[in-house]
Amino acid sequence: MPNFKNVKPFPVPIAFRNPIQKEQARLPQKNKWIEARMNAGMITMFDPVDIPPSAVQLGKNVRFRFDRVSRRAGFRLFDIAKPNAFPVITLGFHKKNNNNTFFLRFTSTTIFYVAGGAWVPVAPIGLVLAGTDTDRFQVVTALDRLVFTNNGVDVIQEIDFTLNQYKPLGNAPQARFITGFANRIVAANIGGLTPNSAMVQWSGDGNLDEWDPLVDESAGFNPLVESPADLGDAITGIFGFTNVMIILREQSIWLATKQPIAQAPFNFFTIFPGVGCDAPDSVVVTVNGLTWLDRRTGMVWTFTPGESPQPIGTPISRDLLAAVTD
Repeated sequence: MPNFKNVKPFPVPIAFRNPIQKEQARLPQKNKWIEARMNAGMITMFDPVDIPPSAVQLGKNVRFRFDRVSRRAGFRLFDIAKPNAFPVITLGFHKKNNNNTFFLRFTSTTIFYVAGGAWVPVAPIGLVLAGTDTDRFQVVTALDRLVFTNNGVDVIQEIDFTLNQYKPLGNAPQARFITGFANRIVAANIGGLTPNSAMVQWSGDGNLDEWDPLVDESAGFNPLVESPADLGDAITGIFGFTNVMIILREQSIWLATKQPIAQAPFNFFTIFPGVGCDAPDSVVVTVNGLTWLDRRTGMVWTFTPGESPQPIGTPISRDLLAAVTD
């Protein structure tokens, strides 16, 4: 039996070049000139040679967030003369499938869009819009068509950019809020002769003009009522995402998911009672969710489906509420 303590280690092999074979030229080794993440922001107090590679001395219109450099949101003067002196209520943007784009200007009774360096008027087919300066617009692009509502004062409208005219969207109802979801236009907080602030109504599947379920079974309506108290919990916003639809109410948050039933294409359910939105014009669509102001709780909330709504801006909540004037 060998004694492993006395066993000598294997000799290290030594390689020799074959003298018959020509020596191959060695390629130069590639070295990285610089490697750094631009995540240290902008440093102006030091000499440029003293700042780390991850920082810049001058950054214009950029933002450093999440280890990335992105373009900073900003503004510039719009140098096209305004077409009238009416207060602008909403600015809209529409992109068609052929890549034509339209930048729109909405006032209470007029609509214009930019083309060729000038404002082009959009005339009504029938009645002129009857809203006031406090009736906000919601603009939605669905199935290559632009649809809008003016706080439920008039029935839901659409714009024909070929004729430069706007007209009622088929037999659509009056509604304060609209969104595009599941090949439909979905409306909420329905007005008209029998208004219902808890009602959700939708067009036919791929048939935006038809809202009567007796004509198109994929159209329909559903009041979001699970208890008598829900009748007083008005819908204050509806927002369609890829696979889920968020419905904000004054005192609760609801979700809707798709289901393969023509007569009942959506499954509505409440997810967070007690947290809602009573300032519908404050809602902003953020990354994968919504952010809004709620005066009842005195908080700004952010919500992503699958998570709980979170209050943000708590240290400055008083200043935020004091700055709300409209």
